[in-house]
Formats: sequence, C-alpha cells, structure tokens
Amino acid sequence: MHRFLFLFAFLICTIKPVVAQSHFSADVQYVQGFQSHTLELFYVPVDQYFASGLNGHLYYEYHFTKPAINLRLGLGGQMMYFNGESGGEEFSGNSAKFEILLQGLYSFSEKWKAGLGVNLENNRDGDQFRAKSTDNFRYNALLDVHYSVSQRFSLLLRYSYVIYPNVDAYLLYNPAQRLSFGINYQITKP
Repeated sequence: MHRFLFLFAFLICTIKPVVAQSHFSADVQYVQGFQSHTLELFYVPVDQYFASGLNGHLYYEYHFTKPAINLRLGLGGQMMYFNGESGGEEFSGNSAKFEILLQGLYSFSEKWKAGLGVNLENNRDGDQFRAKSTDNFRYNALLDVHYSVSQRFSLLLRYSYVIYPNVDAYLLYNPAQRLSFGINYQITKP
C-alpha cells in the first residue's frame, strides 16, 4: 500500500509543476454505526443493534495547488456507545479508540472536495494487546466528501468500512460500517 501511495505522489509531482503548502486542521463528527451482516453472540443472532458516538481528529495537511490535491495525516479518537439484544438478553457498553488516518482529497471546485483514505485504530484496549496477535489493530477504508461553508469551515460527510479484521467479536462494539457527519476547521492558513 505504501509503495502505491509513494508511486502515486511521485507521478503527480513529475507530470506537472507542483506548488504546495501545508497547514493544520481539526474535525469533530457524529458517528452512526451499521453492520454488514447479522452478528452472532455465542451463536445467537444479535437483534435491535444500535451504535453511535463522536470522533475528532487533528490533521497535518499538505496542499498541492497544481493539481488540487490535499494529502492529510491525522491523529484522533473515537467514543462509541452500543446496545442490542441477543437471546432475550440486553447488552450495552461503550468503547474508546485511538485513530491514525492517511487521506488524499481532490478539490473539484472552490466548494467541493472528495477523497479516499485508510485509518488504523486499536481493536483491543492497551492492557489486552498480545505480542504476536494479528488483530490488535483494525484497518478501515474511508470515503470523505467536504463542502466549504467559509474559508476556514467545511461540512464533512464520511463513510468508513472495515477492511480487517471483520470478526463479530470486534464488530459488536465497533461497527463494520460507519457514517459520520461533522465540521472541519482549518486552524492555520496555508
């Protein structure tokens, strides 16, 4: 994946003259979670599942004016609340996650930007990490759409889908699909 991103950035830089600037931005979002399939808890289907929460990020953005692309590296967190029913028993809880995001956004016009990205978040709490385990972290694909309201504020719509691990035990407290809506604030000017 990192080879592809490096090659993509190299090709963009060599095809046309490049002009770039950097700045910091932050976002806050309301998140609604969905499942891609019916979850099972001890082989019993989960009914009436609901998950929602908030997340926020701080980004370092590298803005290319020719072509109009933003590369973003973000750090942030997410707090999710979930509840449901399985076999006549109700359950509920919350989870806190730390996130690292890598995104590319293309500016279609002065007002509209859209792009793809990936994020890495902890799948387990810190005291439950296992040294040789492959499921300590979760990988998600991201699709973002931004609409600029002013020079510093934009509205943000994000769709996130789990890439790995797609296991019911983790999806119970961190849904497979998430749709979020929020605001993005440009802290520094490019």
